[in-house]
Amino acid sequence: MKTLIIYTTLTGHTKVLANAIKGKLEEVDINEVKINTRVSKYKLFRIFKIVFLDFILNKISYTHQKFDETEYDLIIIGFPIWRGEMPIFFKNILLQYNLSEKAVAFFCTHGSKEKSIHSQYLSYLKTNNLIATYCCQSPIKVNPPEEKERLRKFILQIESKMDNLFKYS
Repeated sequence: MKTLIIYTTLTGHTKVLANAIKGKLEEVDINEVKINTRVSKYKLFRIFKIVFLDFILNKISYTHQKFDETEYDLIIIGFPIWRGEMPIFFKNILLQYNLSEKAVAFFCTHGSKEKSIHSQYLSYLKTNNLIATYCCQSPIKVNPPEEKERLRKFILQIESKMDNLFKYS
Protein backbone atom coordinates (compact mmCIF):
# COMPACT_ATOMS: atom_id res chain seq x y z
CA MET A 1 0.00 0.00 0.00
CA LYS A 2 1.57 3.29 -1.10
CA THR A 3 0.58 6.35 0.92
CA LEU A 4 0.98 10.09 0.48
CA ILE A 5 0.71 12.53 3.37
CA ILE A 6 0.13 16.07 2.12
CA TYR A 7 -0.08 18.79 4.75
CA THR A 8 0.55 22.41 5.58
CA THR A 9 1.51 23.99 8.88
CA LEU A 10 2.13 27.42 10.35
CA THR A 11 3.14 26.71 13.94
CA GLY A 12 4.58 23.21 13.42
CA HIS A 13 1.85 21.21 15.19
CA THR A 14 0.48 19.72 11.97
CA LYS A 15 4.02 18.74 10.94
CA VAL A 16 4.51 16.89 14.24
CA LEU A 17 1.37 14.85 13.53
CA ALA A 18 2.35 14.21 9.89
CA ASN A 19 5.70 12.81 10.98
CA ALA A 20 4.11 10.72 13.75
CA ILE A 21 1.68 9.19 11.25
CA LYS A 22 4.46 8.60 8.72
CA GLY A 23 6.46 6.75 11.36
CA LYS A 24 3.63 4.27 11.93
CA LEU A 25 2.81 3.39 8.31
CA GLU A 26 4.85 1.74 5.55
CA GLU A 27 5.67 3.11 2.07
CA VAL A 28 4.84 6.73 2.87
CA ASP A 29 5.77 9.81 0.85
CA ILE A 30 5.40 13.16 2.57
CA ASN A 31 4.57 16.43 0.81
CA GLU A 32 4.65 19.61 2.88
CA VAL A 33 3.00 22.65 1.34
CA LYS A 34 5.35 25.34 2.67
CA ILE A 35 4.16 28.86 3.37
CA ASN A 36 6.67 31.33 1.89
CA THR A 37 4.99 34.57 2.98
CA ARG A 38 7.29 36.41 5.39
CA VAL A 39 5.77 36.84 8.80
CA SER A 40 6.66 38.22 12.20
CA LYS A 41 8.76 36.15 14.58
CA TYR A 42 6.05 36.78 17.19
CA LYS A 43 3.58 33.93 17.05
CA LEU A 44 0.40 35.97 17.56
CA PHE A 45 1.27 38.51 14.84
CA ARG A 46 2.36 35.69 12.50
CA ILE A 47 -0.96 33.90 12.85
CA PHE A 48 -3.03 37.07 12.39
CA LYS A 49 -1.06 38.11 9.30
CA ILE A 50 -1.29 34.71 7.60
CA VAL A 51 -5.00 34.32 8.37
CA PHE A 52 -5.66 37.85 7.08
CA LEU A 53 -3.69 37.21 3.88
CA ASP A 54 -5.43 33.87 3.30
CA PHE A 55 -9.06 34.70 4.10
CA ILE A 56 -9.29 38.39 3.24
CA LEU A 57 -6.81 38.88 0.41
CA ASN A 58 -6.30 35.27 -0.76
CA LYS A 59 -2.60 36.10 -1.20
CA ILE A 60 -0.53 33.43 0.46
CA SER A 61 2.79 32.60 -1.16
CA TYR A 62 3.51 28.88 -0.90
CA THR A 63 5.61 26.11 -2.40
CA HIS A 64 3.83 22.95 -3.45
CA GLN A 65 5.36 19.87 -5.02
CA LYS A 66 2.77 18.49 -7.44
CA PHE A 67 2.05 14.78 -7.25
CA ASP A 68 0.28 12.13 -9.30
CA GLU A 69 -2.63 10.91 -7.19
CA THR A 70 -2.92 7.73 -9.29
CA GLU A 71 0.39 6.50 -7.82
CA TYR A 72 -1.10 6.24 -4.32
CA ASP A 73 -3.54 3.85 -2.67
CA LEU A 74 -4.15 6.23 0.24
CA ILE A 75 -3.87 10.00 0.56
CA ILE A 76 -3.72 11.48 4.05
CA ILE A 77 -4.42 15.20 4.24
CA GLY A 78 -3.33 17.38 7.18
CA PHE A 79 -4.01 21.03 7.88
CA PRO A 80 -4.46 23.56 10.68
CA ILE A 81 -7.84 25.20 11.26
CA TRP A 82 -7.64 28.97 10.76
CA ARG A 83 -10.54 31.13 11.84
CA GLY A 84 -12.68 28.00 11.99
CA GLU A 85 -11.87 27.02 8.39
CA MET A 86 -9.47 24.99 6.29
CA PRO A 87 -6.90 27.44 4.82
CA ILE A 88 -8.21 28.66 1.44
CA PHE A 89 -4.89 28.25 -0.34
CA PHE A 90 -4.68 24.63 0.85
CA LYS A 91 -8.26 23.89 -0.17
CA ASN A 92 -7.48 25.27 -3.64
CA ILE A 93 -4.49 22.93 -3.92
CA LEU A 94 -6.62 19.90 -3.01
CA LEU A 95 -9.23 20.83 -5.61
CA GLN A 96 -6.58 20.39 -8.32
CA TYR A 97 -6.59 16.63 -7.75
CA ASN A 98 -9.16 13.94 -8.44
CA LEU A 99 -9.63 12.25 -5.07
CA SER A 100 -13.16 10.99 -5.78
CA GLU A 101 -12.16 7.32 -5.96
CA LYS A 102 -9.14 7.48 -3.65
CA ALA A 103 -9.01 6.22 -0.10
CA VAL A 104 -8.59 9.42 1.91
CA ALA A 105 -7.96 10.16 5.58
CA PHE A 106 -7.49 13.56 7.10
CA PHE A 107 -6.22 15.14 10.27
CA CYS A 108 -6.30 18.70 11.50
CA THR A 109 -5.04 20.81 14.38
CA HIS A 110 -6.93 23.71 15.93
CA GLY A 111 -7.10 25.99 18.94
CA SER A 112 -10.67 25.09 19.89
CA LYS A 113 -11.59 22.66 22.67
CA GLU A 114 -14.12 21.04 20.29
CA LYS A 115 -13.12 17.50 19.28
CA SER A 116 -15.50 17.04 16.34
CA ILE A 117 -14.71 20.23 14.44
CA HIS A 118 -13.72 18.32 11.31
CA SER A 119 -17.13 17.38 9.84
CA GLN A 120 -17.49 20.61 7.85
CA TYR A 121 -14.36 19.83 5.79
CA LEU A 122 -15.66 16.63 4.26
CA SER A 123 -17.28 18.47 1.34
CA TYR A 124 -13.93 20.06 0.37
CA LEU A 125 -12.24 16.71 -0.03
CA LYS A 126 -14.55 15.47 -2.81
CA THR A 127 -13.96 11.81 -2.05
CA ASN A 128 -16.33 8.85 -1.95
CA ASN A 129 -14.02 6.89 0.29
CA LEU A 130 -13.14 8.78 3.48
CA ILE A 131 -11.71 6.13 5.78
CA ALA A 132 -10.58 8.03 8.89
CA THR A 133 -10.51 11.48 10.50
CA TYR A 134 -8.60 12.92 13.44
CA CYS A 135 -8.54 16.41 14.91
CA CYS A 136 -6.69 17.61 17.97
CA GLN A 137 -6.22 20.80 19.86
CA SER A 138 -2.88 22.58 19.41
CA PRO A 139 -0.50 22.26 21.03
CA ILE A 140 -0.67 18.50 21.22
CA LYS A 141 0.72 18.65 24.77
CA VAL A 142 -2.76 19.56 26.13
CA ASN A 143 -3.56 15.96 27.11
CA PRO A 144 -0.75 13.70 25.86
CA PRO A 145 -2.03 10.26 26.99
CA GLU A 146 -5.53 10.87 25.61
CA GLU A 147 -4.22 12.36 22.36
CA LYS A 148 -1.69 9.56 21.85
CA GLU A 149 -4.50 7.04 22.24
CA ARG A 150 -6.77 8.93 19.80
CA LEU A 151 -3.91 9.16 17.28
CA ARG A 152 -3.18 5.44 17.70
CA LYS A 153 -6.86 4.65 16.99
CA PHE A 154 -6.77 6.88 13.90
CA ILE A 155 -3.78 4.96 12.52
CA LEU A 156 -5.37 1.60 13.37
CA GLN A 157 -8.56 2.68 11.62
CA ILE A 158 -6.54 3.56 8.49
CA GLU A 159 -4.74 0.21 8.53
CA SER A 160 -7.93 -1.76 9.09
CA LYS A 161 -9.93 0.00 6.35
CA MET A 162 -7.05 -0.29 3.87
CA ASP A 163 -6.70 -4.01 4.64
CA ASN A 164 -10.41 -4.43 3.93
CA LEU A 165 -10.20 -2.45 0.67
CA PHE A 166 -7.37 -4.64 -0.61
CA LYS A 167 -9.09 -7.81 0.58
CA TYR A 168 -12.23 -7.10 -1.49
CA SER A 169 -10.66 -5.51 -4.56
